[in-house]
Amino acid sequence: MKNVSLISITLGFVLVALIGCQRNYTVYERHDITACGVKDPLINLPWLAKLCKNSFNERDMSIFLLQDTITQDYFFETNRVFELYGRGKFSRGEYYNCEGDTVMIYNTVTPPESETLEFKKNKKIISTIWSIKQ
Repeated sequence: MKNVSLISITLGFVLVALIGCQRNYTVYERHDITACGVKDPLINLPWLAKLCKNSFNERDMSIFLLQDTITQDYFFETNRVFELYGRGKFSRGEYYNCEGDTVMIYNTVTPPESETLEFKKNKKIISTIWSIKQ
C-alpha cells in the first residue's frame, strides 16, 4: 500500500512538472500572399521558411512584408521584442531583400539612425506574414 501511494505521488509530481513546463505560444502565418515572384513566400522562399522554422524559440517576433513605393521591390522586416531586465522593452529588426540578404539592421534602444529613416521612407507595410508570441 505504501508503494502504491509513493508511486501515485511521484507520478503526480511528474505530471505537474510536465504540464508546467509546456510552452504556451501563439503562431500566426499568412499564406495567401504573393511576393518576390512566388506565391506563399513563407513556404516558397527557402531562406524565409528556414528563418521561421528557426525562430520558434523567440518570445515575441514578427515578420512583415513591405513594398518600396517607388521601385515596387519587396522587403521582409523581422522585429524581435526583448525585455531589458525590468527596464522596459526594446526591439531589434532586420530588413531582408527577396534573396534573403540583410540590407539594414536597427534597434529601438537608440534613436533611429538617418540611414534607417531614409531606408524606411518609401516603404509601406503590406501585411504581417508571420509572428510568434509567448
